[in-house]
Amino acid sequence: MRTPEDEDFHDLIAERYERTSTVLTSNLDFTEWGDAFATNKMLGAATLDRLRHAAYRVVLDGGESYRVPRPMPESNKSALAKGGKNKDS
Repeated sequence: MRTPEDEDFHDLIAERYERTSTVLTSNLDFTEWGDAFATNKMLGAATLDRLRHAAYRVVLDGGESYRVPRPMPESNKSALAKGGKNKDS
């Protein structure tokens, strides 16, 4: 995040801190959040401090992806290879 996004995010978290619940999802681990505040490490530390205080952390490790590519049907493969259009597009 860059200024002013990092300041806006901090203001949001600070405003909600100890007043109401906040649900936050991220693909970053706590150790990587400092990098998200690259331009203002002090602000990042303050924001993380508020987020981590009395927080519950749920880590989801799904393992294998359910988005396995499906093989293309034979009839579509030959039409597309010849420059034809896919009926589904």
